[in-house]
Amino acid sequence: RMEWGLVGDQVGLASNLEAHCKEFGVGVLVSESTRERVGDRFMARMVDQAPAVGRLPANDVYELLCESSTGQASAVQQFSSQFESIVGAYREGNYIRAIQLAKAFGQEYPRDAAAKAYVTRCERRL
Repeated sequence: RMEWGLVGDQVGLASNLEAHCKEFGVGVLVSESTRERVGDRFMARMVDQAPAVGRLPANDVYELLCESSTGQASAVQQFSSQFESIVGAYREGNYIRAIQLAKAFGQEYPRDAAAKAYVTRCERRL
């Protein structure tokens, strides 16, 4: 019996993206390089960083939110900017501030699982 497997940076990154989708409760995450390739066609929010296993540096990963042509650009940009302030506080190690921002975000967008995931993540670090 033969066993086959896939190896490589892209497979490791894909595995991490899948795990991040589950952690953050989102449907589609893309790597930084994919985000760059889709350009202005889609609105996205930066969610986290995901390294390929054993590789540095980690790359930003993004949730695709909608096509830019939907006419919701202003609202989606505000949503994305607010969320990215949570990520920024988390990356700076300011977990209390990240929790405050995530809870406020959650009040405005109660169905957003990613903000709840950041609250949990930050509380574990305190």
